[in-house]
Amino acid sequence: MKGYTQKNWKTFREEVIELDGKVCSICGRGEPDVYLQVHHKRYVQNKLPWEYPYKDCITLCKGCHAAEHGKVPPKFGWEYVGYDDLGDLIGICELCGSSLRHQFFVFHENWGTMEVGTYCCDSLLDTEIASNQVDSKKRYENRKKRFIQSSRWKSSCNTHKIKQNKISVVISLNENKYYIAMDDFKGKRLFHTIDEAKEHVFKVIENGEASKYLEQHK
Repeated sequence: MKGYTQKNWKTFREEVIELDGKVCSICGRGEPDVYLQVHHKRYVQNKLPWEYPYKDCITLCKGCHAAEHGKVPPKFGWEYVGYDDLGDLIGICELCGSSLRHQFFVFHENWGTMEVGTYCCDSLLDTEIASNQVDSKKRYENRKKRFIQSSRWKSSCNTHKIKQNKISVVISLNENKYYIAMDDFKGKRLFHTIDEAKEHVFKVIENGEASKYLEQHK
C-alpha cells in the first residue's frame, strides 16, 4: 500500500493512536518505551491507508505489529550473548523498535544475533538476566556517585585523602594533573580532574584490582 508518507496518513495515524489511549492494544506499552504503529485489520483494494474506518485499525507496538504480519523471530531457544551500556537512549531495540540505553545481544541458531532492550531480552530468554544486569549497573553507579561525593574525603591544599576497604588513598595535584597513591604506592596514570581520579579509585577498589596489586607488591 502506498501513501504512508502523506500528511493524511500521519493525521489518521495520530487519531487512531489517540483513540487507543496511546498504548499498544496487545502488550499495553506506549511511547517512549516502544514505537507505536497502526495496523490495518483488513485491506481493501485501491483504498488508501487513511480511508478505513477506525474500527478496522488498531494501535500496536513495532514488535506486536510484526507478529501480526508473521514477521517475528522465534519465541524460544535464544541465548544470552552480551551487554553494552550506550550511555544514553541512542540505540534501537530490533524486536520492538523502542529507544534504548542498555543494549543486550541475544542469539538464535535460526535467526542470528539480535540487539534488544531490557524488557525484550527478558521476554526472549524467559529470565530476569537483563533486568538484574540493569539493576546491578544502577547500584554500581549510585555507589560510585556516593564515593565521589563522600564527606569522608579529607581535603587540604592539593591533596585528597580517604580510606576505602582498608586501603589508604591519596590523590595529589601536581602541575595541573592528579595522580593517585594507594598505601604509599604511587600510580603512573595522570588525571585531568579530581572526579576522574576518584572514579578510577572507586573502579580499581571495587573490582579488586587495587587489592591484588598491593598484595603482589608487599
